[in-house]
Amino acid sequence: MSLMGRLGWTGIPERRWRKAAGWEVQPSRTLWDGLQLLIVPLILIAAVAFWNGSQAARERNRADQQRQDTTVTAYFVAMSGLMLHEHLLHSKPDEPVRAVARTLTLATLHAVDADRKADVLRFLYEAGLLHGGPRPHAAPPPVQLSGANLQRAHLANANLGDADFTGAELPGAKLGGASLTRAKFGKANLAIADLGDADLGSADLEDADLSGAHLDRAVLAQADAERVTLADAHLNDAILNGTNLQNADLQRADLEGADLSRASLGGTDLKDAVLNSATLQGADLTGADLRRANMVGADLTGAVLRDADLRGAILLDAKLEGATNLDLYRYIAGLLPTGQKQFLEAQRDFLDSLSLDELANFQLTPEKLAELREHADAV
Repeated sequence: MSLMGRLGWTGIPERRWRKAAGWEVQPSRTLWDGLQLLIVPLILIAAVAFWNGSQAARERNRADQQRQDTTVTAYFVAMSGLMLHEHLLHSKPDEPVRAVARTLTLATLHAVDADRKADVLRFLYEAGLLHGGPRPHAAPPPVQLSGANLQRAHLANANLGDADFTGAELPGAKLGGASLTRAKFGKANLAIADLGDADLGSADLEDADLSGAHLDRAVLAQADAERVTLADAHLNDAILNGTNLQNADLQRADLEGADLSRASLGGTDLKDAVLNSATLQGADLTGADLRRANMVGADLTGAVLRDADLRGAILLDAKLEGATNLDLYRYIAGLLPTGQKQFLEAQRDFLDSLSLDELANFQLTPEKLAELREHADAV
């Protein structure tokens, strides 16, 4: 018997049978015809498997949410007990109750999601457990958050003024619009955190990591941000007047339109920073690294630029009245010929208005200025 004959039972090969008026032929089935018979069952099997998987995922998520709720509730009960019976709030720094409270807090924060982290923090703050003593010799708060896992915590518009977050881990935290006046973030990790519109006035940001953070329109007036890392941060229209940013890292930071008047920027790394239209009136930029910084339209009125490195910086349309220790001769001479011509043309009215003494303040004389213009015109 041939192969097709042996497969007759499948209905795939051609079949013939005699009828009254002759033979009627059933066409042979193709591979596609066979696959069509399998498609519907396969779809049904896949749908059932997907539904079962989704149901299992929902059950796991529901169980996890219940676990987290139970964890937070147990934490609140335990901390309340420490406050009521062990006098945690008024304890001294070396008392064991503080170690217990910190251990409970760190474990709970590690076990819950971003929303519940915020619930824990609000509880601690409202209970007065995050408030330490005043600077400079601040006593630690009853619950210290150094090393606490607050990653991506949802704290937008929260009121956390005076709270102590020293050494806390807050990368990606949502703190937009939060009130953080006088808060302590020394050595805290706030990388890529959202602090847009936040009030950080007089906050302690010493040695904090704010690389890539969003601080657009944030208020940092009078903040202590010495050695802070703000590389790649966004500070459009931020207010930093009077802020101590000495030896800070602001490489590639976007400070367009920011108010840095009277800010202390001595030794600050501002390489490739964007300072377009920024206000730097009276700012101390002694020894600052401003190489390739974009300062178009920046207001440097009365700024101190002693030993500042301005190689490759763009000062077109910058306001330079009263700026001190700015060696314009060296700066202009160091520009490419086209850059020299652009700068001298953009600043023509300002340079022509300077007296001999004012020219000398910029390490210029009428002869040097004429020499620079002649060289630029020759291009």
